[in-house]
Amino acid sequence: MLKKSWQYTVRYWRGGAAIVIILIGLGFQLFGPVVVTRWVLGIASLLLAIPPLVDMWYDVRSGHYSVNILPIAATVSAVVFRQYWVAITVITLFTATGILEDYIRRRTHAELSALLGHAPQVAHVFRGRKAIDTA
Repeated sequence: MLKKSWQYTVRYWRGGAAIVIILIGLGFQLFGPVVVTRWVLGIASLLLAIPPLVDMWYDVRSGHYSVNILPIAATVSAVVFRQYWVAITVITLFTATGILEDYIRRRTHAELSALLGHAPQVAHVFRGRKAIDTA
């Protein structure tokens, strides 16, 4: 159980980090200096945008384009325009989307493997009135 939890933590560290940053930012927003909130959210948003930005850079260099450029552009522009809560929200939603896509991919693979495992192994072919079994 602990090994599986560790695997999820390593795989989805950005989602956990984004949630922790949101909680820290909320704490500073409510009980501390607002300037600290802006710095924490702005820097964390940009740092959490670096890994997808690097992945996107390699995709663009290899000739593959996708819509993943939009959340990164939205995050950077939100920080430039001093909308720090928007930036961390976009990063959180982008990370949650990746987690959901990964879950759907694994679940679909498992379901299709189970379906193929139950596929018939023998076919009955009728030639006239005679049935022939083929493998």
